[in-house]
Amino acid sequence: MSSVPVEPRTLLAQWVREQGWTLDDFRHRYADAAQRIGARADTVSERQAKRWFAGTVDRPHPSASAVLEALCQRPIGDLMSPPRMAGTTSGSPTADEPVFAGGHRGETPSPVFPFGPPEHSAGNDADETLRFLARAEQAPAPEMVALLWVQVQQFARSYGDRLSAHVEEMIVTRRAAFRLLDGPAEPRQAREIYLLAGLVCAMLAHASRDLGDTRQAIIYQDAGLLCAERSGHLGLRVVVRTEQAATAYWMKDFTRSIHYTDLAALDAERVRGSIAVLPFVQQARAYAAIGDTSRSRHALTRSHRIRDHVEPDDLDDIGGLMRFSLPEQLGIIAGTAAWYPDPTESERAAHDAVTAYQDAPYIDRSHNSEAIARADLAIARVRLHALDGAEDALRSVLSIPESHRVLPIRKGVQRVRALLHADPFYRSAPEGRRLRKAADEFACSSESSQELRAVGNDAAAEHLPD
Repeated sequence: MSSVPVEPRTLLAQWVREQGWTLDDFRHRYADAAQRIGARADTVSERQAKRWFAGTVDRPHPSASAVLEALCQRPIGDLMSPPRMAGTTSGSPTADEPVFAGGHRGETPSPVFPFGPPEHSAGNDADETLRFLARAEQAPAPEMVALLWVQVQQFARSYGDRLSAHVEEMIVTRRAAFRLLDGPAEPRQAREIYLLAGLVCAMLAHASRDLGDTRQAIIYQDAGLLCAERSGHLGLRVVVRTEQAATAYWMKDFTRSIHYTDLAALDAERVRGSIAVLPFVQQARAYAAIGDTSRSRHALTRSHRIRDHVEPDDLDDIGGLMRFSLPEQLGIIAGTAAWYPDPTESERAAHDAVTAYQDAPYIDRSHNSEAIARADLAIARVRLHALDGAEDALRSVLSIPESHRVLPIRKGVQRVRALLHADPFYRSAPEGRRLRKAADEFACSSESSQELRAVGNDAAAEHLPD
């Protein structure tokens, strides 16, 4: 029978020892508490419980955190903090005993980053700085909240080309926001911090999906939705629901994608900003993917009508990922039309999207989205047997470095490749064989890169909160 560590490294482990429980006792009590409050995280594995006791996670998933708080009657921030020293009433370290980034005394834990940045990085030091600022006062200082707003805006505006490169910094910001929520705050200020945390979780979900880690994207989406509920911000709810719809779409779960767009559309009815348009173009794309062209066109009509009545809001002020620009709308319309029966219509929509990205001001440019639209353009031209045009559309996409080939780009080239292999026309024409070979090489190198990234993600998952 497993037991709790003799020397507890968290207040949670210390509390469980004080109850005289074994590890199995704790797991049973956890399940009872989960059932009592109706939590989704209703069980905990032995391995996960040991990670909580050892303090190798920053904090558990929100659902598991709620169960632990109900079981122990303590805030989750306290439970994950170092244990109390003998003769003290708080978890504060002694003067000669430093606390490192993971919260353990006397040792430096592994960094908690899902995409494997270097062990010694600027992010670690930034994390320590934010930790110091977050704990400098009992209540969140306005300067700290203002700093988080600056970072959220910077991340949002890096969307399109660099968002996935900022995962490490976004995790630092997410952890800082969550720590602020562990402490006391006025209701208005707490709602603002939940909004900030939810925006960061939404961007982490987006970046995780781009990097091919849909499992992790779903975790961040769940956390973002919880933050949206507690912030009371309808726009954030739309942002998170559309992230859920996009993840389901790229996982080819088109029916679930439609379900999420339906939920997002309900909230979008009370949102005036540009993000209100997004659920309807996503819905159009998902309906097109299952062959329901009629409903797809109806959803596009609604998106155009809503676009005509957009009034910029606070999310539009943030910009980037939080502002749904017209080029982005045309890009998803191109992805929608790529499923339509008429390849001429598909080509026209994709060409409009590519042109819009090329002509857009810098703030609305997205090389990733333009590459996705170019793949849609190539799909249409392959269907039209316009080989030169298909090769021209795909040329810049195939030259994208492996590290920048986000999931939607890889999926687009895979569809081009499938069409080239399925059509006998391309087995005989020399130009067709050349394009097929180039698509094959892109796919093989992308798959190898993705496998290496997956290995790194699996290893890093040992340090991720549930």
